[in-house]
This record gives sequence, C-alpha cells and structure tokens, in this order.
Amino acid sequence: MVTRLTTWNHSLHSSFGYEGDSVKAAAWWDKHIPPDDQERVIKRITAASNARSDYWTDEYRFRRADGTYAFVVDRGSLIYGDKKPLRQIGAVIDIASRVALAEAQAQSSIEERQRLARDLHDSVSQT
Repeated sequence: MVTRLTTWNHSLHSSFGYEGDSVKAAAWWDKHIPPDDQERVIKRITAASNARSDYWTDEYRFRRADGTYAFVVDRGSLIYGDKKPLRQIGAVIDIASRVALAEAQAQSSIEERQRLARDLHDSVSQT
C-alpha cells in the first residue's frame, strides 16, 4: 500500500485474461472497475484503512481483458506499521455464476407468480 503496487498471481490470467504473475500499479486496478462501482469500493478500502480495520470486503464488477465484466467479491487483510497501512493481502474471486444463478432464480420466481395470477384469474373468470 505504501508503494501503490500490486503483485498479481497467475489467477489474473486464468480468471480475467490479463498477464499473470506480474506487478501493476494500483491505478491499473482502479481503471478496471466501472465508475459507478469504483468510488464506493475505493471509499470502503480507505475507510477500512483509516479505521485500522484488519479486514475489508466488497462486491463489484471488474473488466476482463476481453472487455466483458466479471462480478467479483474482493477480500483483503490489512497489515499496519507505525499506524499506517503497509500491505494488503487478499483475493479477488469471480462470482459471475453466483450472480447469474440469483438472477435466474429471481426471474423464475416472477414467472411462477405470473402463472399463478393467470391461473387464478382464469379460474375466477370461468366460475
């Protein structure tokens, strides 16, 4: 956190399509979060750091190398020295399949309610 550099492992390539096992400036990460998520995420990390929290987590979208967005959960542990954050160790996990499943369940629930309303309407009309 002091140098504003992030060391990424091979998962950066396997999950998001970027060169893995590399060091990138923190600004690189910032630019891959869409603006409507970026401000919230950075504020939460800053707030955790200012409060000297040991841990923070957030969910947001992260742009893949092919231009599509992954829904991710990001978890980090903060390490302090002299009351300042020195390092953050964490993991960014692609949860796109979980988000897709939740959306499919919501859509299924809506369709079931519409079917029940239609059946109820039809049976009352017939009576």
